[in-house]
Amino acid sequence: TSIGISDSDERIEFDGAGDISFLGCNVGIGTASPSSVTQIENTANNVAGGLIVYNPTHNDSYSSGVIQQVGEKTDGTIITATHEVIPATGYVIRTGSGSVTAQGSIALTIDGSGNVGIGTMSPGDFHANADNLVVGTGTGNNGITLNSGTGSQGTIYFADGTAGAAAYAGQIVYDHNVDKMSFYSNGGTQAMTIDSGNVGIGTASPGAPLDIDGGGILIGKADHPGFAADHLAIDFST
Repeated sequence: TSIGISDSDERIEFDGAGDISFLGCNVGIGTASPSSVTQIENTANNVAGGLIVYNPTHNDSYSSGVIQQVGEKTDGTIITATHEVIPATGYVIRTGSGSVTAQGSIALTIDGSGNVGIGTMSPGDFHANADNLVVGTGTGNNGITLNSGTGSQGTIYFADGTAGAAAYAGQIVYDHNVDKMSFYSNGGTQAMTIDSGNVGIGTASPGAPLDIDGGGILIGKADHPGFAADHLAIDFST
């Protein structure tokens, strides 16, 4: 059965299976002027608007809801709310060729605890101290790249707060302007620098394979204060 909108190319069709097709037109829900194939709006104040995809018959093997983008030549992105994720009720984004029953490669997972996996479906399987973000498929080579501008820096910060030095208590910095990597602790105290293969401790410009700028070198038991008898000590002080 067809219901014409303005001509034969713009119509709503109902088939015997109960499926509804909108042909030759944009569909607006909550709007009289949809600007895309499907546009959903909710302008009521303090009322959430959106799209709910619900499958009441889901189980541990099937998705509870699927949104799939399909192109002319190949299947595209698949977003599923799925019980495949551990813990359950997570979300998976898949890319490449695939379908609801033969899904493509895993690109991104957000599990029910808020952990994020890139290339993996179960970021929560990894150590609890470091499973907030897990990158890698577990096969072949995997990696993370910080792509900074020429002459700029790539930085990783370790924070235990948001104010002052707590926001950058520990730092790993690569400076592309001088091609130097530095490690900082205690909110900015430079601990070590690697520059052209030279390692500097206490200096930002090491001039030898190992350049130590400080009072000396102490090798021994950590629980012995000073330069005790069972230490090997090199004292540079004057």
